[in-house]
Amino acid sequence: ERSVAVVPPPVRSPAPTPSARPPESSSGARVHIVVKGDTLQSIALRYYGDRSRFRDLYAANRQVMASPNDLRIGMELRLP
Repeated sequence: ERSVAVVPPPVRSPAPTPSARPPESSSGARVHIVVKGDTLQSIALRYYGDRSRFRDLYAANRQVMASPNDLRIGMELRLP
């Protein structure tokens, strides 16, 4: 009679959870790095709980954005 060893499934580390605080840039300002699927409205909702604050985000980032729809993956946005 052969014995069969039972091997438990590998233990996976839990997925990292997003930090409650946004990262800071080298100047100490709070920043958000744009990822696929981000919109100014979704970023405003995430950090301020209010989609209408997208206007504040756009105003704070006019130097890197031609319009409120000008988001590119990897772009670093300053959070006012």
